[in-house]
Amino acid sequence: MRLPVLAFVMVVLFGLAACNGDSSSTTYSLPPTGALSLTVVDGDTSAGISNARVNVIDGDTGNPIDLLTTDASGNAGKVYTTGPLLLKVSANGYGPSPAPGIPPLPVQIVNGQISSITVSLFALPAADRGTIIGQITNGQGQPIIGALVVATASDGTQVSTIAGVSGEYVLHNVPVGDATLETFLGGLNFSPISPVTVNLNAVTLQMISPTGLATGQVSGHVSFTSVSGGIIDITLLHPGTREVLPGLRSYTDNSGNYAMHGVPNGTFEMIASLDNDGLVLDPDVSVTQGIPQVTISNNSITKDFKVTGSIVLSNPATVFDGSVPVLNNLPVFTWLKDSSYASAQDYAIEVVDESGTTIWGGFDALNNYAPFVTVTQGNSPSIGYNADGTATVSQLEAGRYYQLRVYARDVDGSVPTGYTLLSASETLDGIFKVEDPAP
Repeated sequence: MRLPVLAFVMVVLFGLAACNGDSSSTTYSLPPTGALSLTVVDGDTSAGISNARVNVIDGDTGNPIDLLTTDASGNAGKVYTTGPLLLKVSANGYGPSPAPGIPPLPVQIVNGQISSITVSLFALPAADRGTIIGQITNGQGQPIIGALVVATASDGTQVSTIAGVSGEYVLHNVPVGDATLETFLGGLNFSPISPVTVNLNAVTLQMISPTGLATGQVSGHVSFTSVSGGIIDITLLHPGTREVLPGLRSYTDNSGNYAMHGVPNGTFEMIASLDNDGLVLDPDVSVTQGIPQVTISNNSITKDFKVTGSIVLSNPATVFDGSVPVLNNLPVFTWLKDSSYASAQDYAIEVVDESGTTIWGGFDALNNYAPFVTVTQGNSPSIGYNADGTATVSQLEAGRYYQLRVYARDVDGSVPTGYTLLSASETLDGIFKVEDPAP
């Protein structure tokens, strides 16, 4: 797991203290490090936002590793070991970035360098809201780190965060009234807490402790369609916020089998190959039938998956170095034709904004049958944003993040939908930021 350097040094010092005998001849070398420099600003005024909370997630494991708070100028930073990080940012009075259901913002920590990123938050419409804060501890009062905390308001609004290194958590912008608080972490069960009363512009304190060990188990087999594959991840997601459940990721063995232990009670979405590894969950199941779900109540269940080759995006380019592509406000999207979906007759396009709302293309919300925007198969498929004039936002807005999703289709009159989905772009791919106006 990637560690902040301070935490790593503490681990090393603890190890030194535990050594017996003369340690003068022992040489310890710290891992390579780089710095994260983050600025959080108001997307409309460019002013820095103080007291914004930044969840820092290990890009390799998906586990939370740190929690930063911006200063009076909206800045935060720290030194980390090299590798990919993922960021989620929230602040009182602002919508989070990214929104629930949208992948975290990637950034790469490079040896000896400063990796800088500016995140724009946009003010929420006026409404009655409050804040829930607290700490997650065990029976002995010791902090529990990295749990996912979700508040569900009486109107169905969900707000989530990840507990920091002291077990502390902050839930900004919870609608006023009674809310239900749920907590999730691999290996532990937490009972929902309700009601938690949220008052206007006030802070509600709610402490959280687990009710026992989680004993649920999910196991199964992953097979490959039209491609060959190796070891892939199996990941649990919160069904409302689409947050990855901390500590609940497993990997297949060389035979395609997996087993996930310590699954807490609840109903969760479950996805195979969430990582950007060139493979995706079979979209003909995940799109037309919905992401598979599992319900755990201290039991063991079996869940099998099919995966296939993913569509490789070229603009916005597939991210391998942690940098977010920057496009203009009328970008031309392009992707690559591949043998695993060469028989596709066309592609369905979808663009979602920071709130997770589809602003162009996508699938019919009622029957999921007919896509709104398609591109005919070709050697160099492409389409300009809002080429058909049907986007709900005519030009993308500077400072905001968006995600492009592409699906390969084969028209098939023998199935109820009228088509089969052969492939899709990666779940975590297609994120881009708009800064420059179109020429």
